[in-house]
Amino acid sequence: MAGWKKVIVSGSTAELAGITLSGAVNAGTDTDKFLVLDSSGNVDFRTGAQVLSDIGAGAGSGDISSVVAGDGLTGGATTGDATLNVGAGDGISVAADAVAVDATVLRTTGGGVVSGSSQITMGSDLSGTANNVTVDKVKGVALESGEVTQLANIDSTTISSTGANELYAMDQAVRTTDAVTFATVNTGQGANELYAMNQNVQTTDAVTFASVDTGQGANELYAMNQNVRSSDGVTFGSVTSDGSIIGKTDTITRFNFDGSTGITTIATASVEQNLTVGGDLIVNGDLTYLNTTNTAVEDQFILLGSGSTSADVGIIFQTGVTEGNAIGTAFFLDNGVSRLSYATAIAHDSTAVTPAAYIPLVFDVTGQGHTAVTDVGNIKIESGEAYIYV
Repeated sequence: MAGWKKVIVSGSTAELAGITLSGAVNAGTDTDKFLVLDSSGNVDFRTGAQVLSDIGAGAGSGDISSVVAGDGLTGGATTGDATLNVGAGDGISVAADAVAVDATVLRTTGGGVVSGSSQITMGSDLSGTANNVTVDKVKGVALESGEVTQLANIDSTTISSTGANELYAMDQAVRTTDAVTFATVNTGQGANELYAMNQNVQTTDAVTFASVDTGQGANELYAMNQNVRSSDGVTFGSVTSDGSIIGKTDTITRFNFDGSTGITTIATASVEQNLTVGGDLIVNGDLTYLNTTNTAVEDQFILLGSGSTSADVGIIFQTGVTEGNAIGTAFFLDNGVSRLSYATAIAHDSTAVTPAAYIPLVFDVTGQGHTAVTDVGNIKIESGEAYIYV
């Protein structure tokens, strides 16, 4: 019965009606068996003894006869459960899961207190009793008279500047913190001028020239033949020729026609250069030939089979020629079953094709909300699991 069947992939939860291992070993009457994966990737049966041997376990006979407490430990046993304890000593307290130094010991960290007649001596730098310590040096430098008292009385630090608000005095007595306004800036080209251009024209000027003499006459950039300038808009009442209009051979000749003008020819028209069509290009014929290396189409979608809604429609990739006709592999829509299909050895003028295979569709049910179509071979992804319709 056709339906969606789950595809077991990495991370899937297997839901199998049954499993058969045709290559299992040690499948005798002994029920003490384990399933293991061997080095070849096969699933095998192993007995309990074999599993113990595989993992390097012994037969269960040990040789420890007693547990003896070593240095700093107490307890032990020769049978049953053995307990070892840490022995306590001066300045050491022992509790459950904790060994610590008590307050009778002076530590470099913690809350150790020196009291009574205890005395600390560190060379000649620090000496005396706990409440009367004498400091002779700081970082190895001997303190002079009065410095000890000053050191004891320090309660704040004041750092004074080396000059009144001046970080650096620049040339012209201008400081880097000053807001400076210059009356003039002399660049050597004149007062208030950054640069003097030719003809005394500044870069900020809006310039109007009375005339521009190009050598062709006043106000003329170029004098064309027939006294027509290149800037003139020319209208001809009519253009008469002996059957052809020929432009200069070394330049491009362009003809522009308005919407009411048409070109009609009863012979074959040939355009040897680029042809640009501003409106629709309508071809009334049986075949359209594009003898180009590559074809660039700007449209996002191409409509095929616009003349019929019931025919097979697709693309044929030419693979050869049979009896003068091009044949190839087709990727098309089989209209009879509404499925994308595949076929080979299809003639270029075929109107109906029998599919050799169907193209499966993938539906993202959970992520994109697709509605899966129940055609054989289609795939759906739902809740992180893959299914195929068979």
